[in-house]
Amino acid sequence: MQDMPSKIPAGSCRAGAPVVFISKQRNQIPAKVDISTHEQGEENIYIVKVTPCTFPNALSSRRISLSLDSCGNILGVGDFPATVFGFPPAVLLSRHISECVDVFRGLPERDGPQGLDTEHVLTTMVHK
Repeated sequence: MQDMPSKIPAGSCRAGAPVVFISKQRNQIPAKVDISTHEQGEENIYIVKVTPCTFPNALSSRRISLSLDSCGNILGVGDFPATVFGFPPAVLLSRHISECVDVFRGLPERDGPQGLDTEHVLTTMVHK
């Protein structure tokens, strides 16, 4: 068996990101996986610890919560692990939503012949 790579990808279960297992009854079970190694003589033994967690906890570690004004400017950012997205939450403050959410790129910020304004799009998303 090969040794595990020393560099662990940020969104990997080895970095603590939750995963979802499927039971025999086809139920989804969110969990966190902790993998450690123990040397026994010349061999490495891999120890895998699986800890169940709730779906809200699993999802909160993989999503960003943003507070926006009606023009799409980011006023507040919820806490999230910088390792998952590769940057600290505070860098999003005062930026426009289109700078970090690709579906808002290219939309005019006010009504125009090429599409909807950001305020209309955000309002529509909130009310659906």
